[in-house]
Amino acid sequence: MVSMGALDAFSKAFSLVAENKKVYVLVLVTFIGLNLLNFGLFVHINAGISTSSSVKETMPPSVLFKEYGSTSHETVIPKFEYLLLSLLVAIMVLSLVEYSVVKAYYLSTEGKSYSFLGLIEEGLRKILGVIAVNLLAYLVVAVIVLIPVGILLIGSVTLNIPLVFVGLFILVALIPVLITYFSLVVPAYVETERIGVFLDALKLTFRHFLSSFGYGVLVIVLAFAVAIAMTPVLLLVTLAGAGPLWATLIEAPFDAFLTCFLWAGGVFLYRDFKGIEGRKEEFLY
Repeated sequence: MVSMGALDAFSKAFSLVAENKKVYVLVLVTFIGLNLLNFGLFVHINAGISTSSSVKETMPPSVLFKEYGSTSHETVIPKFEYLLLSLLVAIMVLSLVEYSVVKAYYLSTEGKSYSFLGLIEEGLRKILGVIAVNLLAYLVVAVIVLIPVGILLIGSVTLNIPLVFVGLFILVALIPVLITYFSLVVPAYVETERIGVFLDALKLTFRHFLSSFGYGVLVIVLAFAVAIAMTPVLLLVTLAGAGPLWATLIEAPFDAFLTCFLWAGGVFLYRDFKGIEGRKEEFLY
């Protein structure tokens, strides 16, 4: 039986997002800024490639070799470095914003006021911690997913149909649970400030497997609903001949809402799971 905590966290997350409109605006501005940055880098890289190709086409092979160490017409612009820079900036900014937003939601549930300046200052000191717990969580999820994927592969190679269905069933069942796990990791870190809390969040997730599964399913349904709501607007923009930048900018408000919802729901669900564990310990003693 799915605990009411999962449904309660899901429903309360809407109210928490609505009550903290400034938090939503912060996430929205962050997404728009990152989209503009990525678009600017994309334009810069393509412009560099075009310029480099035009220049090199007019050079004789001897000059090409002397200047670039090659007689081919490969781009001189370090495209990989630009992409890596963009990725690093996005990770740093999103980690800062995630910590600040989750902390704001915690304070809001406690009826306490907060300032973005104070939250951002605190978040700057916790960026590396947020990156670490998220990275460790991704590694844990990768290891867990290898189990059903391995079963699927073995079943496929040996033509064992029942084994294939077992692997597929486990994989499908794990997806909502792992979504819930990702929702808990950073709220757990914000409350405890311990890197190792990613394991505590994993234990909580699987100890309350049915609740985690139910919450994850609700999040998936919400994601589909957001996608359906966004589709008509994107179709109108596409039919109007707008470029990809406009499409990403239109997606930003929807993405910001879903992201805020996941973080708000994670705050409620983590406290609910911890509350259940606390009540169990009181009962035992």
